[in-house]
Amino acid sequence: MILTGTIDHLGVTKQGDHFLLQINNRSVFINNQVAQKLTLHNGQNISVIGIVLTYQGKKEVVVQAASDIASLL
Repeated sequence: MILTGTIDHLGVTKQGDHFLLQINNRSVFINNQVAQKLTLHNGQNISVIGIVLTYQGKKEVVVQAASDIASLL
């Protein structure tokens, strides 16, 4: 899935090592190995490519590589 939009919320998991984003009311999960290579902030326009998985009954886009995220101007 390709998702393009503005980061409405940027958070981290309870352990603090994975990113959780909200873009256009969709959840995006970025694991710690990918997150270490990124600089993201609320209000940033990005495009992400990921696979849709279900976690605790909710759908989320899971990004697998830093190259799957692009900042848009």
